[in-house]
Amino acid sequence: MSIEIIIALYQEDYLTDKEVIDWADDKILKEEEPFDYLYMLSLKGPRHCLSLPSTDFPIAKQLTYSERFALRATKLNLESEEDCDHFREWVASASLGEDLSLPEVMFGYHIDEDFYCTDNHSGGLKYFKEEMPNLIDKTKNLAEALWSKIA
Repeated sequence: MSIEIIIALYQEDYLTDKEVIDWADDKILKEEEPFDYLYMLSLKGPRHCLSLPSTDFPIAKQLTYSERFALRATKLNLESEEDCDHFREWVASASLGEDLSLPEVMFGYHIDEDFYCTDNHSGGLKYFKEEMPNLIDKTKNLAEALWSKIA
């Protein structure tokens, strides 16, 4: 059900309260997924619904590291030094313990090592600028698939 995905996107700060409520209103008007959950979301908002036990409201979809990476990467402004710094900080910690066979995980380990374990900041920055556009292209479909499930 798309409610679990919309709540996950809300929890990851990709959607505002208003956007979630508007989404629920739209689904109600189209009579898509005519469940009580949509009415609760519309009338009480996502913050309230998240405070309810799982017996009363669906739990957010647990996003995988790859999904979270794809969502963040496709929203990343590569021209913004601040955005890139925040992304590097996130990827360096979020990738730890994930499946090393995934390119986005190895990227995170490389960033972690270059920026936080050594003094090779210039080499790490060069690596980030070279690899990030490729990873954005490779993961774009995953992010688009998530967004399409709530359209």
